[in-house]
Amino acid sequence: MPIEIRELIIKVSVDQHNKSSNASMDNRELAALKSKIIKECVEAVKLRMKNISQR
Repeated sequence: MPIEIRELIIKVSVDQHNKSSNASMDNRELAALKSKIIKECVEAVKLRMKNISQR
């Protein structure tokens, strides 16, 4: 028998006092990460389209 969840409450607190290592990245590193993310997304979309066309 399936269970239906009618309400989901998520509480989050953000602490801005912690410095992240991402704050020290330069523009070249950010561009490289963006490029990598885009490449991975394109590959995932291609794979999904290939799987759909094979059905």
